[in-house]
Amino acid sequence: MFEEFLDSKEKKVFIYTSTQAAMGYSKLRGKPMDETSVCEPSFEYGKTKLETEKKLQEMMDNYMLKSGSPKHLYILRLTGVTGRNDTYAAFELIQASAFGQSMTMKEAIDCTCEATGWPRPLFSIPLPWFRVFIEYVSPIINWTRSTIFGFGRASFLFAPETIDCMEQNHSFSSEKAMTELGYSPMSTREAFLTSISEHTNRLPSKRSIKILQFGFLLMSAYLILRTVKLIL
Repeated sequence: MFEEFLDSKEKKVFIYTSTQAAMGYSKLRGKPMDETSVCEPSFEYGKTKLETEKKLQEMMDNYMLKSGSPKHLYILRLTGVTGRNDTYAAFELIQASAFGQSMTMKEAIDCTCEATGWPRPLFSIPLPWFRVFIEYVSPIINWTRSTIFGFGRASFLFAPETIDCMEQNHSFSSEKAMTELGYSPMSTREAFLTSISEHTNRLPSKRSIKILQFGFLLMSAYLILRTVKLIL
């Protein structure tokens, strides 16, 4: 497709939709990444996107050296979209709130619980412990999502690799988009409230949540006993 673009006399602009996963995460705690940050992706998804970016840029550079006809390559690194019509990013966190899973996004969890009337989590679990727990129970959770609630794909939240990301700084600056393009994003709270209002009918009932939470407690007790037995 890009070769066709370069061969075309009419087409002057090519926009490649990449992902912020191509950047990896900020090594400086509390400081967001921007367009000048060094890219060190953590997952294969981001690595393949970054390789494509480099290949397209290389092809564009070679074209500009050989041709006098100006063309432009723009690379957009998108992140998860939150707000109206969000069926992925915020919706996954809303579901996590339903099951009482308090992770690192406390504001999102509190906002969801307040809007739905669900109780806030009573305590938090250290991430290393939670990762081991998720590694064992994620197949059960995803089977429950699919069988009982009808979700076809596995949840990205209930995966050990996702837990590894929760101590990393994955914040990105949108200052350039705001100043040059007039981008005006919703606040986190506004976006989550919008998503919650759209997904009310898709959320599990409180009775279903209590049954599943009881099952999770039994599973946790079993894993703890097995761990103690192995240690002894």
